[in-house]
Amino acid sequence: MKKFLQILILGLALIFIGKQSSATHLGGGEWKWTCVGPNTYEIQLILYYDCGSSFPPPNSSSVSSPARTTIQNPCGPNLSLDFTNSPVIIREVSSLCASSLNFSSCNSGPLPGLREYRFTTIVTLPSCPSGLFRPVYSRCCRNSSGNLDNPLATNYVVDAGIRNDATTNCSSGNNNSPVFDAQPLPYVCVGQTVNYNFNVSDPDADSLGIFVVDPEPNGYGAGFDAQDPFPVPINFNNQTGQISFIPTAAMEATNTNWVLAVEARKYRNGNIIGR
Repeated sequence: MKKFLQILILGLALIFIGKQSSATHLGGGEWKWTCVGPNTYEIQLILYYDCGSSFPPPNSSSVSSPARTTIQNPCGPNLSLDFTNSPVIIREVSSLCASSLNFSSCNSGPLPGLREYRFTTIVTLPSCPSGLFRPVYSRCCRNSSGNLDNPLATNYVVDAGIRNDATTNCSSGNNNSPVFDAQPLPYVCVGQTVNYNFNVSDPDADSLGIFVVDPEPNGYGAGFDAQDPFPVPINFNNQTGQISFIPTAAMEATNTNWVLAVEARKYRNGNIIGR
């Protein structure tokens, strides 16, 4: 499973990948899936909405559009996702002290606010021995960021990968998604060491590898890549998901938003069964 986070630097925001800016609306996103029967999964699309945006928030109809959301099938035609039959779960996840939440932009206040939208549906997948089913959500546009090229004209993409074959199919072998349990849009301070952990776990006790990856669809901007996503050195632990770095005044001067794309890969018997 891939986590898109936006980081805000104070003045700076880290978008671990997500993105935040008044020009657009989404500050991050991820997919989750849970086995509910043979070959059948409850799938959640989770989007983080910038409450200070002039764009409308996502809704069940918009995220169900085949032009925006699909499951790419490595063994046949793509599959559709319909989120219109389940209620949307909405909660505020602003990176603020509890005493300040009433002053967030989600509550018409001056402080940056973030709202989580969870869309849920049930999908039955065919058996496929040759790859991972890939849920994909795509929508224009990204927020401004210091390490992306032309983000305001680039689609925001959230994707994942699910294996469903003869041995891993929610019947002969469960395949529930890894879980990210960390603040989706952390705020960090110039000149202070950042120690941030994605708190990734796996409900099936499968092996996990956690990696910084290129954000979809175009990767990082010129001068940046998955090894060097920021203009300062980072220390990233692929086993624990811990990242450490020191944001600089130069980063803040360039942009207060910075993006990081992180992917949790799920392994069983040496084979990848989810990401």
